[in-house]
Amino acid sequence: MIGYFLVKGRTPEQNKDRGFDYRESNQEMVIYNLQLDYETTPSYILLLRSYRRDPGSSSIPATDARLLVELKDVNDNPPKWQGRNNNGFYPASVSDQTQPGEHVVTVMATDIDGTSPNNRVSYGFVDACTDCELFNLDPNTGDITAKEGGFDREDKEQYYLRVYAEDGAESSISPPGPNRIETAIDVYVMGPNRPKPPYFPHPLYTVFLDEGVPFNTTVDTILAIDQEPGMTYMQYAITAQSNVDRKFAVEMGAGRIYTSYELSYRIFDGNAVNTTIVVIQLVWQKKAPVLDPPEQRVYVKEDAAAGLVVHVVQAYDPDGDDITFVILNNNEEINKYFLLDSTSGDLSLKQTLVNSNNSCYEIQICISDGELSSTGLVFVNIIEVKAVNHQPSFPECNSYQPLIAEGSDIGTFVLRMRAEDDDPGANGNLHFSIVTPYNEEKWFEVEGVEGDEKSVDLKSLREIDREDLLTQRPNEVLVLGNTVKFRVTVKVEDEGQPPLSTNCFLLVDIIDQNDNIPIFDEANYKTTILRNTNYDDRVIRVFALDDDDGDNAVVTYDIEDSEPSCDNCFTIDSSSGWISRGPGNIGSGVNSITLSVSAIDPDPSHKALTDVVIDLTESSSDLPPQWSDVGGIPIDDLTSIKVMENTTAFTSLSVNFEATASGNMVGYFLVKGRTPEQNKNRGFDYRESNQEMVIHNLQLDYETTHSYILLLRSSRRDPGSSSIPATDARLLVVLEDVNDNPPEWQGRDNNGFYPASVSDQTQPGEHVVTVMATDIDGTSPNNRVSYGFVDACTDCELFNLDPNTGDITAKEGGFDREDKEQYYLRVYAEDGAQSSNNPPGPNRIETVIDVLVMGPSMKPPYFPQPSYTVSLDEVSDQTQPGEHVVTVMATDIDGTSPNNRVSYGFVDACTDCELFNLDPNTGDITAKEGGFDREDKEQYYLRVYAEDGAESSISPPGPNRIETAIDVYVMGPNRPKPPYFPHPLYTVFLDEGVPFNTTVDTILAIDQEPGMTYMQYAITAQSNVDRKFAVEMGAGRIYTVGELLHDEQESYTLTYRIFDGNAVNATTVVIDLVKQNLYPPSVHDGVLAKTSHGVGRHFIPEDGQDNFALSNVEEDD
Repeated sequence: MIGYFLVKGRTPEQNKDRGFDYRESNQEMVIYNLQLDYETTPSYILLLRSYRRDPGSSSIPATDARLLVELKDVNDNPPKWQGRNNNGFYPASVSDQTQPGEHVVTVMATDIDGTSPNNRVSYGFVDACTDCELFNLDPNTGDITAKEGGFDREDKEQYYLRVYAEDGAESSISPPGPNRIETAIDVYVMGPNRPKPPYFPHPLYTVFLDEGVPFNTTVDTILAIDQEPGMTYMQYAITAQSNVDRKFAVEMGAGRIYTSYELSYRIFDGNAVNTTIVVIQLVWQKKAPVLDPPEQRVYVKEDAAAGLVVHVVQAYDPDGDDITFVILNNNEEINKYFLLDSTSGDLSLKQTLVNSNNSCYEIQICISDGELSSTGLVFVNIIEVKAVNHQPSFPECNSYQPLIAEGSDIGTFVLRMRAEDDDPGANGNLHFSIVTPYNEEKWFEVEGVEGDEKSVDLKSLREIDREDLLTQRPNEVLVLGNTVKFRVTVKVEDEGQPPLSTNCFLLVDIIDQNDNIPIFDEANYKTTILRNTNYDDRVIRVFALDDDDGDNAVVTYDIEDSEPSCDNCFTIDSSSGWISRGPGNIGSGVNSITLSVSAIDPDPSHKALTDVVIDLTESSSDLPPQWSDVGGIPIDDLTSIKVMENTTAFTSLSVNFEATASGNMVGYFLVKGRTPEQNKNRGFDYRESNQEMVIHNLQLDYETTHSYILLLRSSRRDPGSSSIPATDARLLVVLEDVNDNPPEWQGRDNNGFYPASVSDQTQPGEHVVTVMATDIDGTSPNNRVSYGFVDACTDCELFNLDPNTGDITAKEGGFDREDKEQYYLRVYAEDGAQSSNNPPGPNRIETVIDVLVMGPSMKPPYFPQPSYTVSLDEVSDQTQPGEHVVTVMATDIDGTSPNNRVSYGFVDACTDCELFNLDPNTGDITAKEGGFDREDKEQYYLRVYAEDGAESSISPPGPNRIETAIDVYVMGPNRPKPPYFPHPLYTVFLDEGVPFNTTVDTILAIDQEPGMTYMQYAITAQSNVDRKFAVEMGAGRIYTVGELLHDEQESYTLTYRIFDGNAVNATTVVIDLVKQNLYPPSVHDGVLAKTSHGVGRHFIPEDGQDNFALSNVEEDD
């Protein structure tokens, strides 16, 4: 049982806009909602995900296949003229002094098609152009020259040339032949007494302009000399060819150029044109160094040892200059406890903070590059060692009943909420926020209460309309009868390390306001009756709908007026809209009466008007069709039918209509209504051949639309009846809810988890976390949600779960971090009825809860590698003093600092260590002096320790310590061939949030000395600063040792080395994190992952239409 779907990518090229879709029913990939264009996007990479659907397989990862869709360029873009004037002409001139072959003008067109010959442009004169016989046109450059010269103004004052430009291939938009465009050139013949042209004093102008200046900055004002002052009007322009990127413009009459590029700058006085060149050179501006971010925060335990580097100030200089750091505070306490390294930015402790009187220090930092400087803040928060962090709570969450009237102003108060957390210091500082589905806009916000740090007010963030909510955010709306409730999750989080949080799930009742006016289902109404129609006989029915709910939607009808006036000639039922013949007398000369009918809801100002035209006749042969009764009920009394909401398209509705008329020739059709509920989108159709009503093009959904009112029109088709009005009948289609929507989890974090924690002080029955799921089905039990632990969850045995509320509590309490540091709970939510999608059984979903155990630690650090082997060249100019030799790395899985803070050092008895330096913070080992000579010593044996930062709870006194060995070989001049990697670059895609020890990839080198060496792999420390990855030294398996979050860093670039005891080689490994919600997909080590069938690769034309099938894709499990 395998399901498939196309993953929404992160860029348009990766299907971000869902232009492609996968139709699982036909197993085909289609172009769904996309206009392909080679010039915009030449290729797409689609990610097709397959996953198991059999029971119990929800935790099994999915598998991805990638399809490279490459577009083939077609000739769909015609050329475009460049450099014409505002009238679309190329101005030019000749004279009696023009020589044969002299340049007259150049035309230019460009074509944005992506490939040749589609974008290759050539030029020619239009065949019918007789003036063109005096000129030559270069078909490749567009240069037009005089053929003979010596133009005489007395013979002709102007030549009118027509030129075409065409591309080099068959057009895909207007075949046969290539795409062609035309333009006009006015060539003026200047006489012997022609005016003198304007000119620029200099052939070249150079202007220096600062980079980054704002728009409309003046570059320069360059004026030409007018040789005919008072007789002409000077106009300045920049030629389009020299200003392709539109970086500059000019004031036409003033010559001011405003916001290098070399510009062709022209002056035209109405008679002649002249040009000069303006070169604008951008002047580099020195930039100040930047603190990024400008406010930085760090947490330090009060018993941290003197000398500890608590923070490295994050800063950079855009110009690449060296930065110096300095503390600006003139504060005795800050100077007492903190030291800032002026070159590295390391902020360290001068002494322990146990006796500090502050819980937070605000340190002002200044950074400088020698000329410019910037300032920022570093907040150092002091953590009390003995403090135990408890989870905050909303004690009154279950009693809240928030409501807001639709249409309320932005910022309307909804509810005041209070949280509790009795922890001291930072552990008790609370922060509130609204949790929304990923990337969705917030509709509500929380605002702090002055004087009460543990309370917030819930307020609206936008004007809310009930009807808009149902269409814009259907998954966050719960419809219960006539009530509409909006789901809002409020989160409270403390400042503990790690921070603990609790969610309060609210259903905000959106109170309906009478904000909609009734709408008639027809713009106007018309019918014909016999002049002797009896009193109280029904004539025609008008019908109006109001989108409001309850009493606000009740419509009342009335006859406002008639033309001509006719008292009591007709009456109307105020509730149904039926118009009947009244007791009034209609004059014999009256052949038609127009009634003005109103529909009003409870607000008197909400009035809709329509005209009802009633024609009078003496003959029954002039009457419109009359509907037959169905089951003894008049068909025009709003016949009702019930339909299940999962009824498929093209299903016939079980009701028949029939109308009779003189001649017995009657036609039927469904009227397109004025609202979706009135068939505006033609979701229903009437098949006249079978006389049946069908669901035509509509996905029924009870939660969106409970019912539809369809208007079936019957009209006479016998000869001469075209002017006789039609007759309408209405069918009320009432949907019945089915259980087609599974529950959805609310209030999880972006990784799809509910965070929670316990400690050794947790009591039996104490609240741990609350999970909540809601179901948007419209009726109970379809939308009734209950909860339970998944059967295979062994950790769940220590907890209780309330099946109705989702509250999880501790069963016994007293959790010991020494026994287990984390509990992994799996919880399901299911609705209360048989699923209509996946029977048997209800719809069920699952989620994960990570319960961290807080408390003291007993875990020592460990080295991922038991030993290290490296080599050094004996040639002195290859091993320099300070050159990197190897990096050791140890990890400590304790949950908090300083328990998990690792430092390094050489073991005291290590004599060989004297030739090397070891960075205590990074584990980098470098050569102290360099110049190792193999004749003096072939191997050095180093011993290194790693220790954590606090008193050990398993082997006091002192911290936990471990050791490792490093064999450093000195290589001779005749060293063997080094190993190498087959590729200089490897790219791997890895899901964010994978657990520790997840395999990233296994990358092996080629051994050129097989059998003679032992291959050892390593990742350089410089490329793995955050210690997120490690490698199995002998196997080449790269695996995770740190938490990987896409929002923190999207990609990692590792320098990956191989050593065979003689020589070292390296390659680069790029690890791109794939953003996840809950279930991680498989890891693939390339841009195009291979399925069992190889790389999927297909070509399609860029002008392919919607629903164009790409290929069939299959996958085996």
